Amino acid sequence: MKDQDLEQLVRQELRDILPNIIWRNIQGDYEVFGRYRIVPKKPMYEVWCHSSFVGEFNSTKTAISWCIADKYQHY
Repeated sequence: MKDQDLEQLVRQELRDILPNIIWRNIQGDYEVFGRYRIVPKKPMYEVWCHSSFVGEFNSTKTAISWCIADKYQHY
């Protein structure tokens, strides 16, 4: 298998699972569902949806809960 083929396979896999994963990037921000970003700003956490600021939350738990509710439109 060529490197290009492997890279294409990995990109396809990531594209398929990205809407369902939460991970912490190298800067320490949380990437949520490929749509949201949670940025630790002590003592708060900023939530961004794509490039739009959503709000500040007291904990990552609350910030992630908001992202989940927004994703499934449970307001």
